[in-house]
Amino acid sequence: MRHIVSMKNINLGFGIFAALSLPAQAQDPNPDALHYQFRNQLGIIKYCIDKGFPSQQAAEKYEKFLSSLPVAQDAAQATLAEEKGRQGLYYYADSQSEMSAEQLAEGMSQTLEQHCKSFDENASALTGG
Repeated sequence: MRHIVSMKNINLGFGIFAALSLPAQAQDPNPDALHYQFRNQLGIIKYCIDKGFPSQQAAEKYEKFLSSLPVAQDAAQATLAEEKGRQGLYYYADSQSEMSAEQLAEGMSQTLEQHCKSFDENASALTGG
C-alpha cells in the first residue's frame, strides 16, 4: 500500500536538507529511506514534546503510520534515526548528515515552537484525521 502525504513544513524542510546533503552523483534509492525519515521525525516529535510543544497525539499518529510501513531491513539504522531525532537532530541516513531542529526551523523563518507545532497538522494528514 502506498501512502501519499502532503506535509507542508516537515517534508519541505527535510527535503531541502536532504537535497543539500546529497553527493553530486546519483545514488541508488534506499528502500528503507522512508522508514528512516519517519522514525527520525518521530524522534523529533518526542524531542518537541520534551520541550512542551506538540501533542502526544502527533507521536501516536506517527507511530501508527510507521506500523503501516514495511519493517526496515536495517533495524539498527532505523533506531539510530529515531535516537538522532530525540536529540533534536534531523538525520539523513544515506549521507549520515544531520541538522538541528532549531537550525531547520530558523532556515524556514520559524521558531522551534512553530516548527514543532506543525507536526500536529502533519500527523493528521498521515492518518487522515
